[in-house]
Amino acid sequence: MPIYFTSYEGSQQPSKNAVKATVSEFLQKIKHNSKFINGYTFYIIDNYNDLRPKSIFTSELKNHSEKYKYTGGASLCPELNSGEKEIVIKTEELDVPRKWFYNSKPTAYVEQATMHEIGHMFDNYYGQKDNKLLKQVVQIGNNTKLDNYSPTQEKIIDKYYKNKDLSDSEEFKLAWKKDLEAYYANVGFLERYSFKNYYSAFDIDITDGINSEEMEKADTLRSEDFAELFGFAFGKDNGNKDRMLKILPRTYSIVKNYIKKHLGVQF
Repeated sequence: MPIYFTSYEGSQQPSKNAVKATVSEFLQKIKHNSKFINGYTFYIIDNYNDLRPKSIFTSELKNHSEKYKYTGGASLCPELNSGEKEIVIKTEELDVPRKWFYNSKPTAYVEQATMHEIGHMFDNYYGQKDNKLLKQVVQIGNNTKLDNYSPTQEKIIDKYYKNKDLSDSEEFKLAWKKDLEAYYANVGFLERYSFKNYYSAFDIDITDGINSEEMEKADTLRSEDFAELFGFAFGKDNGNKDRMLKILPRTYSIVKNYIKKHLGVQF
């Protein structure tokens, strides 16, 4: 199946070119191992308000654009989107008053945002799924809007999300835990203070390590780190690469091992 691109008014040509070139370069590297990304549509937009929704996912982004405005892109696993395969890349430069004049994000940010969202879909596709939960989630995704889940449906989805990805594997969790604990223990006072405050915002007390309850709370954090490292592995860098690889060296090795195993790319 081919990959599609749809761009909207406001997104500048350099950003459009960056997304298409990044995807093309990625496909050349993975060759015939593209089944996890086949059939996806990449929407290239200035702002989520510009979307013309065709799914429950793009409707959510448009209707709650303020909630997501600081993200560089967004995606949703197809099982919660009625099977629709969609990735949205937002190219608006936030420090420029919108619609006064246009200014694209630097190309490096767009490239990493593109690979980051592809990384999320890779993380989801190759993770170990509970088939019973998956069937329930597909049924929910086919019949219920994202912002209209019942308490029971939310519990099902939460349980599914915390166990569906490669970043939910015990191997990945252990590497992530070791990396964060080692980094915290070996940095200076000021950075340790900043590091502690960052994780405390997610209700994680890094000062005494990461326990099993905190690991579950960190489900989204783990997934985001996985997607960032995935992009770095394919040569992209939004300016955060050096610091993240210093913090997460074991985790980065695990991500590269997954890429080698499933996509046949050697590093």
